[in-house]
Amino acid sequence: MSRFLGAGFFLLGLALVLVPRFILPTCYYAQEGHGLSRCAYMGWAAMLMGGVVMVLGAVVFFLRGPLRSLMVVAAALAVAVLALPQVMGYCASPHMPCNWGTVPGLRSLGGLMLLASVAGFFLSKERTPPPPARPEA
Repeated sequence: MSRFLGAGFFLLGLALVLVPRFILPTCYYAQEGHGLSRCAYMGWAAMLMGGVVMVLGAVVFFLRGPLRSLMVVAAALAVAVLALPQVMGYCASPHMPCNWGTVPGLRSLGGLMLLASVAGFFLSKERTPPPPARPEA
């Protein structure tokens, strides 16, 4: 189970790195001569978060212990990805590539991350030590 979750988070992180630059590029990358704007900074922040998610996926892939604490971290990262466009901002024009491509792509990836982390949280079993034996008197 941890290998499946780890590979999934690694691929989601890779998608977060690739979406703002190549798959659904921000205005800075999609249009020649477009200067730096809020959507470019949002894309760079998303790529940075994607790198963090890739590292988290690698840790989950190779970890043999309980995963619940890592799934809480993954859920926090997913919420941060979901909130990133609103917090950092993007172009106001609905005709810009970031408005119809990058932002919905980031929100979709954030939603998938949140679903995967919640599922991983509830499917991972914490190993609790057995209760101490009672002495018979």
